[in-house]
Amino acid sequence: MTSPLRGRNVIVSEFNTTIRELITKLEKKSRSEIEIANLDRLRKRISLLKQTQGDSVLIVECTPFMLEYREQILNRDEVFFNTMDVRGAYLKKKKTVDKQDEFIFDLTDTIRTQYNKASQAEKDDVYNKIKTLFNDCIEYKLAV
Repeated sequence: MTSPLRGRNVIVSEFNTTIRELITKLEKKSRSEIEIANLDRLRKRISLLKQTQGDSVLIVECTPFMLEYREQILNRDEVFFNTMDVRGAYLKKKKTVDKQDEFIFDLTDTIRTQYNKASQAEKDDVYNKIKTLFNDCIEYKLAV
């Protein structure tokens, strides 16, 4: 007998906690003022989104990305993620770059740089958190 799905609120809570853990990990590694400012801006954007659209906004927004890139995530395709054209993917979805979202592209470079400098154990930890996010998205999609 399979266990029942977790409740929607439990899934959302785990997803949001994992996102916070990944941002905190990146903050501890970041050294430049621009990186620190962009991470602070990210935290504030997430907070504002959750206040205006609810706690589930992040998982709702991330699920299509996770599903689109599921093979690369499950296969831990680091080459793909290191070379992915984030701006191009953004433009494909949104058609134009919102000035408020420009910092996301700088953040992507920060994430790549910090990930590539990390030890194998740190990379494994990050990948496990990404898999948790992926699994949460799948489970959330089934729960709603």
